[in-house]
Amino acid sequence: MLNLNDVSIGYKDKVILNNVTFSFKPGRVYGLMAPNGFGKSTLLKTLNGDIGLLKSGAITCDEIPIIDTDIYAQKIYYSPEDNSILYPTMNGRFHLELVKKIWRSEADIEAPLKMLDALNLKSQRISRFSQGMKMQLQLAMAFVSQSPYILLDEPLNALDIQHAEYSSHLIQTLAKHGACVIISSHLPEELDRVCNSFIFIKNKTLQQVNACKESRSLYHKLFDCSAK
Repeated sequence: MLNLNDVSIGYKDKVILNNVTFSFKPGRVYGLMAPNGFGKSTLLKTLNGDIGLLKSGAITCDEIPIIDTDIYAQKIYYSPEDNSILYPTMNGRFHLELVKKIWRSEADIEAPLKMLDALNLKSQRISRFSQGMKMQLQLAMAFVSQSPYILLDEPLNALDIQHAEYSSHLIQTLAKHGACVIISSHLPEELDRVCNSFIFIKNKTLQQVNACKESRSLYHKLFDCSAK
């Protein structure tokens, strides 16, 4: 499991989470939701190993502490929203092979591309990709990593309906294979499609709600116009 034990995170003088204890379990898809500025991306970056954001407490991944950076990093795959892990002059095959090498994976790089109906991503340079194509490639990279813990920041952005469905299926497949997937998203209906649980960041803590196909209404109940 990915465990937070009495964890506080933040940057400079801003605290995002305060003394939180929580466990993310394998084989589940968690939807992380909160208004902008509440710390969704900061939490994902911290879980990915950015100990500069960890103010206090302990984070462990399958009992490996976050301070054991090299070993911990092999357990986690993080896909940021800003596409910063992509090299504009390189093609999709390069990125998938690079992930295989770094995470010591034996995955077939074509398997996720077939699931996404995106075999064309292999040969094109990233500089020619649309935003939707970039999101598809990053999902394929997450799949190829074979990491037990997958962190996805806005993975369904810029996708048309059909490719959003393909991507949702891929995410569910990751969980069926035993991965723990944590998704940050502004698209409640897409989270309804794939998640077992919703995690809301409110009052500097994490509130878990089992999936009930009503994430948008839950969001409005928790975060009204007066939320700060």
